Amino acid sequence: MICGYLDAARKTFVFQGRSGRTEFWSFTVINLAVLSCLAVADQHSAGAAGQSAVGMASGLCFLLLSVPQTALMIRRLHDTDRSAWWVLIAALPFIGVFVLLGMAAVESDQTNNRYGPVPGDRVPVATNREHKHAE
Repeated sequence: MICGYLDAARKTFVFQGRSGRTEFWSFTVINLAVLSCLAVADQHSAGAAGQSAVGMASGLCFLLLSVPQTALMIRRLHDTDRSAWWVLIAALPFIGVFVLLGMAAVESDQTNNRYGPVPGDRVPVATNREHKHAE
């Protein structure tokens, strides 16, 4: 899980290529845990000071993580042979984010596609066209 997180973090500004499910979900789950802890800390510190929760720490963390998370989502969409434009569906109220997460949960394209080779340690499955060409 940590390896997947570190792989995604290294590719913060990479919007091309592909990322597998392990990389995507590792990065997403760890970031959600960190953001949740920071939100609780923000609530606690605001309550102790007698103020309303401003959410400075969690807000700043959210802003810092938005670019790498978006880049990772685009690479994940590429891994399922979808265009990066699908990321805009998240703008739909209520349902958009869930549709996007559903797309991220779909099994990866097991062959090389227009966005690049199969990522990581997965071995591409030979297509009929490639198999006939090899004979």
